[in-house]
Amino acid sequence: MAFDVDAELVRQRVQGSINRIRWNSGDIARIKARVGGRERDIRATSLQIPQVGKNLRFEVPAIVSASKVDGTSGTYTFTISSNAVDRSDDRINQHGWTLSAYRANPVVLWSHTSGLLPVGRTSKLWLEGNRLRATVQLALADANPSAAQVTALIDGGFLGAASVGFRPLKFNFSDDPARKFGIDFEQVELLEWSICCIPANTECLIDPSQGNKALATEQINARRSLEVDLIRSGRGSSLSTSASRAGERRARDLAIIRARSP
Repeated sequence: MAFDVDAELVRQRVQGSINRIRWNSGDIARIKARVGGRERDIRATSLQIPQVGKNLRFEVPAIVSASKVDGTSGTYTFTISSNAVDRSDDRINQHGWTLSAYRANPVVLWSHTSGLLPVGRTSKLWLEGNRLRATVQLALADANPSAAQVTALIDGGFLGAASVGFRPLKFNFSDDPARKFGIDFEQVELLEWSICCIPANTECLIDPSQGNKALATEQINARRSLEVDLIRSGRGSSLSTSASRAGERRARDLAIIRARSP
């Protein structure tokens, strides 16, 4: 069977790959007119909502500490959307968000899998310049073991991206030749946001100070080691500005060595 380029373009534009957009039938018709494709392909595509992770089974990993299992949950702050053009060549106007319905049901999912229990809830949601920001409180392990797994991966520096799931309310196709099939979303309703491995928008990441607690601890230890060296050398008990900078360089060097280690 010959590969239908138009149908594939429509499928990618409607389903996406690393974001979650809830199109209505009228929007799909507009996409068909823009991209091309046969009517039966549009109907089939509109019914094929991705079910990423529907067969996943989560278990509490051995690396989850007893404190996490026994009652403490992680709280982290992310940028969940921005004005940047994403990997689908789309852009969301950050001043066009409708957030009221989401605030009444502030779920945080794992990778847009609404068929699974949420991994957390949003405790704070706000617009900061051209970025939508959110603080998530992850669920306790006895409520959802997968949330404890997410917490452990964030703390270990293995996970730290976010992605929004939304319903378009008003949008226009981009007139930028470099974004031939890109869309400018002017008004959108937030349905959920997810912690994920790869974000559609490269700016949607955890705050740098919160991810990879193991590396942060290593940097603190490096600065303490430098301070001890200064004390032993008789150059004082506190870090001077130059020494502080040297400590930061040393911490960065340790981070690079750690990243390159197999």
